[in-house]
Formats: sequence, C-alpha cells, structure tokens
Amino acid sequence: MTRPRPDWVITDSEATDTELATLQTGKEADAFLLERRLRERSHLMVAKRYRDREHRGFRNDAAYRAGRRTGLRRDDLAMARGTKAGLRIRDQQWAMHEFQILRRLWENEAPVPYPISCAGTEILMEYVGEWDQPAPRLIDIARSGELDYADVWQQCLDALRTMVACDVVHADLSAYNILVHDGRISIIDFPQAADIGLTEGDLNFLHRDISNLVNFFSRNGVTHDLEEVFADVISHIQWM
Repeated sequence: MTRPRPDWVITDSEATDTELATLQTGKEADAFLLERRLRERSHLMVAKRYRDREHRGFRNDAAYRAGRRTGLRRDDLAMARGTKAGLRIRDQQWAMHEFQILRRLWENEAPVPYPISCAGTEILMEYVGEWDQPAPRLIDIARSGELDYADVWQQCLDALRTMVACDVVHADLSAYNILVHDGRISIIDFPQAADIGLTEGDLNFLHRDISNLVNFFSRNGVTHDLEEVFADVISHIQWM
C-alpha cells in the first residue's frame, strides 16, 4: 500500500467494486470508472487496463523500455528474446512500471493520482473530479478560456522539478495529460516514463516535455525561454 494513504481509500476485503462507465480509450490502455463500496462508505476510482500488444496502437516502445528489468533472469531473457511468454510479461510490466512510478511520485508529494493497487495489466488509482464530472484536461479548459495560466504554469514547473528530483521523466507530457480540478493540476499517464540515467534518451524526453509545456503556455500569454526552463529543471536532478 502506497503511503501516506488518504482517509477515503477503502481497503477492506469485503468491499465490492462496480464498473460504472468508460472514461477514456487510448493507444495502449483504456480507463474505466469504478465505485468501491463498503456498507455506507464508498468512493470512485479509475481502473486503467492495458491492452495486449496485438491490440495496442503504440508498439514502437523500445526506447522507453530501455533499462527495465523484472529482476528474474528467466523472465528478462524471455522479454529480450521476444517469446510469447516474454511479450506477455512485457504487457504486464507496463502496468507495474506505471504503478511504481505513481507510487514514487505520490510519496514525494508530486501532483499525481493516488495509486491504489496493481494486478496483472490493471491499475486502480484515484479518480480526479466530481461524482458526475471527471476533471477536464488542461487542453480542454484552455479552449474555454477560463484559466489562471500563470498559476497553472507555476504548478507545472514545480511538478517537473519534483519529478526529476525523483529521477522521473514523464516522456509524453503535454496539456493532454494534465488534469485540472479546483484550480490544482494532476498529472496522469506515465507508462512511458523514464528513469533518469537508465534510458539513453531520458534528457531528450525531458527537453521535449518542457518544450510541449513552454509552447502551450506561450500560446496562452505566459512566455518563458525553453532553454532557461530546461536548465532550471535539470538543476533539480539528484546526480549520484
């Protein structure tokens, strides 16, 4: 169990989970809205379910998998050789990798959904939003024009600093995977996240993430120099 655990999380084995709706379909996984209930208590959560390789839209994943190991020699060899068993382990590894990244970030107070559990190719995590309305993505709020861009930019910058201090690069960060609820951001979708120092292109991924955000906020009146922001963020990496 990820610590600190929020008070709202129900962990009793007698609780029942009910699937309510499909929230989103993506290139590698689908997200579903679930309700967990234990007598009078209940809460919503998101079940993110990864598709198998044959049904994923994103397959060119070698650059993102660099450095990942299970710790079990037989499984690692099966993945390296691309056997059927190895490909099945890879599918499960995407979910576990994202879950572990979320745990690391949550424990260091990064703005991410609380990761509840992971089993096979499914992650259960905190639902962000109201009971009748999921939190909108940053890109969708921007289209409505109702946003304090300067404040949200500062939240994004602080989040980037925290993530790299945890040795995490999102590797696919943009206004499409940042939620905004009650004025606070929540960053989602970490399957491609890279560990700094384990992936050859990790700093290239980070530069691209920052470029995406700098360009987005520049179009909305908050202008910053890309290379200055990049230098600021990498200064928070805990080099060994």
